[in-house]
Amino acid sequence: MTGDLDPGELRTLCAAMSDGTLAPDQHARLEKILAGSAEARRRWFLHCDIETGLADYAAERGEKVVPFSLSAAAAKPASPSRFQHWFAPLAAAAAVLLAALWWSRSADAPAPAAETPATAIAVLARAVGAEWADATDRPAGTALAPGTLRLNSGAALVEFYGGARVIVEGPAEFRLVSAGEAFLRAGKINAHVPPQARGFTVGTPSAKVVDHGTDFGVSLRADAPPEVHVFSGKVEVTPASQPPRDLLAGQGLRLAPAGAADIPATRDAFLAEDELARRDTADAAHRLAAWRAAAITLSADAAMLIHYRFDENADRHLSNHSASALPPTHGTIIGGAWATGRWPGKDALAFRSAGDRVRFTLPQSVQAITLLAWVRVESLARWQNVLLAADSEQPGALRWHLTQRGELRLEIARDLGRPSADWEAVNSAPFVTPERFGQWLLLATTFDGKTVRHFANGQPIGTGASFTPPVLNLGTAELGNWSGQTQRHLAAAMDEFAILARVLSEAEIRACYQTGRP
Repeated sequence: MTGDLDPGELRTLCAAMSDGTLAPDQHARLEKILAGSAEARRRWFLHCDIETGLADYAAERGEKVVPFSLSAAAAKPASPSRFQHWFAPLAAAAAVLLAALWWSRSADAPAPAAETPATAIAVLARAVGAEWADATDRPAGTALAPGTLRLNSGAALVEFYGGARVIVEGPAEFRLVSAGEAFLRAGKINAHVPPQARGFTVGTPSAKVVDHGTDFGVSLRADAPPEVHVFSGKVEVTPASQPPRDLLAGQGLRLAPAGAADIPATRDAFLAEDELARRDTADAAHRLAAWRAAAITLSADAAMLIHYRFDENADRHLSNHSASALPPTHGTIIGGAWATGRWPGKDALAFRSAGDRVRFTLPQSVQAITLLAWVRVESLARWQNVLLAADSEQPGALRWHLTQRGELRLEIARDLGRPSADWEAVNSAPFVTPERFGQWLLLATTFDGKTVRHFANGQPIGTGASFTPPVLNLGTAELGNWSGQTQRHLAAAMDEFAILARVLSEAEIRACYQTGRP
């Protein structure tokens, strides 16, 4: 509604409020403007910021503040004192400011009750050694919309919402059509179709395969004719320009150019789920070993201040593995529960309730900083969901949050001469959105004294200039929670956290992700 805003009218109403001359009809008009325009609210906040600053100054000089109600703002006192005449409009401004804050949140925030259309039709349940042609990172748990998956190498297990489970072996080109249909252009698949998914259909350039409650495989190799193998149950195969044929368990069909030929089904020619699981376990063990070696190197970085690796499962104690660790930097676990981390054999700490947190003290002050955390977010139920928060509100203190929109947010306390600190913040673009809930994500933020940069899974997701504090002071702080008056606790698991007194480069952050991704 910004285009409908009359700035001149808003200035007039603001001035009348400040002067104490706002008539009842003007008061109603101001409320309507603020309720209907985000730009009006922004300008009103700016106006009130100046007015409340003057009120703070008056209070510091010892002026008496008289009680005041919003309803009294519409009428000028019959015989006001000099201070009453000056302060009454400001009290009214403060009251309207509170209303404007409520309007701002309700009008500008995403509506939690609004439903978004579902586009996904399947989920990537497992991927082992998967190299995708489009270089997109698809961790286990990724929801899949209709579209084509091109797998250069490795294997992936796709679970369709209709119930069918399909192992795709690369190199392959496999198109997801619907919750009950797919199209294989190249490669091999092994499909398990339970009774509730009966009728699952796989198209190919030379035939259509319709399940009737079965396990079957389809092979489309560049050096051989297409083949269909039935391992249990029955499928209906319709070759191009030919009548359909039923194949039973143990039967197969080779679709040669000269015509279809019967062949025996060969289960061993297709990757089975138990073998895929075995490969997955071996791959996870290899990745865990590689991460541990890289973590030791990261801990030894001369700039490392805190490095929690969550791999000791030492009850209520969290070791700081930094080579220069000071005693107060070891963490104390309050609440929380140990859980499985990125791989089997890797521990994580789950933050679930309002009391869960890790407390520690970082006594050093720094000029630049890098924050790193591997987290698996379950939900973002609050306006701000704490990754890290200092107890202090002194200039240079830090807070590192996830917003309800999934933005990564760094706040730095600054002194603008008010009784309490002002927090300057830089948000990223939304990244931790619902489709990424339940996935392990690497979140990172750097600050070089002037510019904040946010990263997720090794890629930049936002940047912004910030004021230059004299130093950054964390002091006593908490992971996953904060000691303030409102609830900002994290609903997530964390299995690695680091603070460095230097800015890691984009290449270094990307390397941390490549080494640590599950």
